[in-house]
Amino acid sequence: MQTKTKLFSFLLALVLLISFEPLLADAAPSFTTPAYTVYIGENDYLYIIDNATGSSRVLPTAVNDILSVTDTSVYCLANGGSLYNVYLDGSGSSSIAVMPTQEQLDEYSVKPSFRISDEGELFYITPEGEISIASRFVINAVHDQDTLYYAELTQAGIVFMAYPLNALTGSASVPPVAREIGPALMMPVSLFASDNNLIALDGKGNAVIYNLETLMARLVILPEDTVSVVIINDIIISYRMDPDTGSFHYSKSMDSAMPTPTPTPTATPAATPYITPPPTAAPPSDVGVGYTPVKFGQNGSLVRNMQNRLRRLGYPLTSVDGVFGQNTLRCLHLFQEQSGYTESNTASANLLDLMYSSRASRFNLHKARRTGQRGERVVMLQERLIELFYTQVGQPDGIYGSKTAAAVSAFQKSAGLKVTGNADTDTMKALYASNAPANPTATPTPTSGPTQAPTPTPTGAPTGGPTDDPSTTPTETPTATPEETSPPPPTDSPPPTINIWPLKLGDIGDEVKSLNNALIKLTLLSNDFINTTTFSAETKIAVEAYQTSVSPSNVTGQVLKDLYDEILIEANKV
Repeated sequence: MQTKTKLFSFLLALVLLISFEPLLADAAPSFTTPAYTVYIGENDYLYIIDNATGSSRVLPTAVNDILSVTDTSVYCLANGGSLYNVYLDGSGSSSIAVMPTQEQLDEYSVKPSFRISDEGELFYITPEGEISIASRFVINAVHDQDTLYYAELTQAGIVFMAYPLNALTGSASVPPVAREIGPALMMPVSLFASDNNLIALDGKGNAVIYNLETLMARLVILPEDTVSVVIINDIIISYRMDPDTGSFHYSKSMDSAMPTPTPTPTATPAATPYITPPPTAAPPSDVGVGYTPVKFGQNGSLVRNMQNRLRRLGYPLTSVDGVFGQNTLRCLHLFQEQSGYTESNTASANLLDLMYSSRASRFNLHKARRTGQRGERVVMLQERLIELFYTQVGQPDGIYGSKTAAAVSAFQKSAGLKVTGNADTDTMKALYASNAPANPTATPTPTSGPTQAPTPTPTGAPTGGPTDDPSTTPTETPTATPEETSPPPPTDSPPPTINIWPLKLGDIGDEVKSLNNALIKLTLLSNDFINTTTFSAETKIAVEAYQTSVSPSNVTGQVLKDLYDEILIEANKV
């Protein structure tokens, strides 16, 4: 029994590592309140449906994402980046900021109502404080107005549960009881509750839709890059996220298992222009999210917790030591940039709430960079170029200027890629590959050692005195002229070799393919990765799982030659 418990705990830890693959940052493409349904629709316009009458209105301005919805307003970002307040009563809208600061974005963003700890414990945040859900093995969660839905790992597998929020009151004498919805048909990377349906998305375009009345489930195949799914008036609406702009893009599809949809009312643009005086409605209050900000230079358990979380999310943290030093700061900056925050030396309460949630962004080593951008990720790009002798980049200053563009262009030419000077995804993958080409024109030529001056042979002291007979001419001994030797022809210096060890996140090649296949045989990696040549985040998680089973104190996620041979040998025994 104890062995089964240990195995279950190990599987839970592995599932939690895999399941924290975030799809959304700090915004959403749709919101539902008791009175209204708000979503990004065709042409990326903002649609507002009155749930009571079914009538709809549209904001004829392309919307990037929706930050939050209150009883009176919708706070959203236009595609140009402006922060808007749209009034739900149809009276118009107002511009809050043309270039909003991070503090303004935090102020008007939805405040989370639950969080999942690294150990899988689910907390629902109420005005009275945090109330712990009975289950401590939760993978993912979502809620609507009155119910919290979550995926729970049990001995029998993953099941979906529903927990009534209206029973969470301080006066409740009997704790509410969760009811089971049904077994999960896949690993739920994200959950969405919409129009009396619970929708589970696996991150590869497969969505399972549970009807919360009949508890019947059906599978719907959506585009692979789908990051969010909602159902509005029996129409499935899916969204993908533009990796460059971070904006949502809309598409809709019909499912044959669904009833005939009610025709969507024709959206009528508001007659008045959407530039009116500043909002009078009070913005959402900044309810405390229960985290204490962590600052650069700080030491202690708060730092250690943050380091553990960043490492779980795949950020290149060298050690978990409770010391907020330069390496931890780099990882924090990378997380801030990838989550849409401004890089700073402090992890704010809101940022930590995002970091510890299932929406937290895993590290993407191959995220594209382009001229004009700044930050820690540009520093890493510059450092990698210097490693490969593309010294045109100059000093790594975190500014993607003309020098960095020139170095990237030189690398693209060496790698046989389209030369643009911008580090797109293909360029980043090639740059961090184990066989990334070094700069052939910057091969250091070995300098010859200093030529040692010949040691002069001392002339012997004369043994005879002066010749008495001055007429006698001494025989002149000819000085031997040393034979002139030509210097050896210079040899071509071989290009520097890039050692593939250790294999690490982002590497590609046959060694990685053999490693992935071995991890599959050891049941540490999904069959989806058979014969893949990329060292993905999933590969790193599988390596960490193997290292944990062998030596918990030496978990790095990287593979040295000895470990590579060991994993292949173990796989051959299976």
